[in-house]
Amino acid sequence: MKQHGLNWILATIILAGLLVLAGCESTDPAAQADWTIDVTASPSSHAIVPSPNDPVESKIIVTVFDSAGIPQGGIGIRCSTTAGRLESDGNVITTDASGTALDRLFTTETATVRCSSGPTFGEATVTVGSQNTPPAAVITITPANQQKVGQTVAFSAAQSTDLDGFIAEYRWSLLSTNPDPGRPNPEQLTFPQGQDSFTRQFQNPQQLEVTLTVVDDLGALSQPPAVENYEIVTNLNPTADAGPPQTGQVNPNNQGSPTGISCTVTQVSGCGSTDPDGTILTYAWNWGDGRQDFINTVCTAGHTWYPQSLPASFTVTLTVYD
Repeated sequence: MKQHGLNWILATIILAGLLVLAGCESTDPAAQADWTIDVTASPSSHAIVPSPNDPVESKIIVTVFDSAGIPQGGIGIRCSTTAGRLESDGNVITTDASGTALDRLFTTETATVRCSSGPTFGEATVTVGSQNTPPAAVITITPANQQKVGQTVAFSAAQSTDLDGFIAEYRWSLLSTNPDPGRPNPEQLTFPQGQDSFTRQFQNPQQLEVTLTVVDDLGALSQPPAVENYEIVTNLNPTADAGPPQTGQVNPNNQGSPTGISCTVTQVSGCGSTDPDGTILTYAWNWGDGRQDFINTVCTAGHTWYPQSLPASFTVTLTVYD
């Protein structure tokens, strides 16, 4: 009997609590059955969702009218949604003196919002289009892999894409193991639409971690960002080799010579010259008679001297440039 008595007491307490709660709910001002609840969404449609983690937002405007069409203030309303979430989170919102209450819907898909008060309700649908596809970042560095100190490096994002819009911003980061004097590390660079490339020259040998993030017209970022490693190396000097001594073909009675004498060597060779980390581009021949020739890429040359007398000798100097 004691146990039954305790159960009866608990049941009485629980019932009393329910009655109190029900009484609180029933005292909230509510719309009557012949009233109207008008629900509108602004905007009522969204063409695209920026990203799965970035929902669109619509303002939900709820207005309560009595049977005579007069807006009613102080009316409690609860709103629910078929998708997304509401700012009110299902809690009561109350109309102001103009009969209007506001809520906000956040969603990534089409949703219908129902707002109820008493036996009356109204609905509004927010239509959402397809989700935005984030852009893709692609880095192109020229020349590939490495460049020498003092030479130009070109960084390009031109191969980056956005399938359903356009790229509005390019965000670069250059992280260096030995940054040039006065340069921040990492160096952060941001360029607007249309400026997808830039160039740099580096003073120090260094390793670079190059990162690119692109942003599309709806604010979505490329994920993950593109990353490339690049090296700036010290330029090693080339070595010039002018070949062995040469004996020229002498004409002691050359009427076309300003001295009447000419000495011609048809071919001297700098082909034994080397560049340990690149290619020789220019061969500079100083012929020892006040004249010199700069020849690009071709490693052989010929020359005619006009000595004042015989025998004669000239020192030929070769300088090569990589």
